[in-house]
Amino acid sequence: MYQFNNRDLLENPEKYHYAHCNAPDFPTQWRQSRKKWRETLLIAELSDKENNFSLTTTVGEIDTFFELNRILATLNSNPASLHKLLFFLKKFEVSKRLYGYYSKDKKAITRSHYRNLDIYLLFGRCLVLGYEATNNLQFLSTFLKLMDTLTSINPEAYTTNQANEIFQLLDIELKIMTPLLENDDHSV
Repeated sequence: MYQFNNRDLLENPEKYHYAHCNAPDFPTQWRQSRKKWRETLLIAELSDKENNFSLTTTVGEIDTFFELNRILATLNSNPASLHKLLFFLKKFEVSKRLYGYYSKDKKAITRSHYRNLDIYLLFGRCLVLGYEATNNLQFLSTFLKLMDTLTSINPEAYTTNQANEIFQLLDIELKIMTPLLENDDHSV
């Protein structure tokens, strides 16, 4: 059984400390887990509620959704975007969450909540672009953890648009991982 998405990882984050990913059946477990979740999402009664995470902010606060959109639009043409993406990568790696806003001194504004699924889906797109642009495995590793998180959430929490987006991310994940998992040493 694939162990990294069997509970809501936004509420109970996985630490991944010394995770055993080199077991011979790990690739099969991972594929089966993603396939099962995809099938569950296909039959789920998707939410018709749009996320409403609006918040009054202070000048200088970092709006995560806005910044990730900017990163996505400029990653291939602006090297500074990669640096900004690394900021969010580090935030996610430490807490396994992304908040809607961060303060001027880059601390999470906890009243801005961390369950905005649109932010995580956008972050996934940015991580894929970061990986494709640099071949830096840090982006891929974080993307895989993000996908564990997204597939740990009850499918009924997703809207139709979000479900379409996660299907695309699952396809990308499979496309990236298949050749890596076919490697005999399974040390990915």
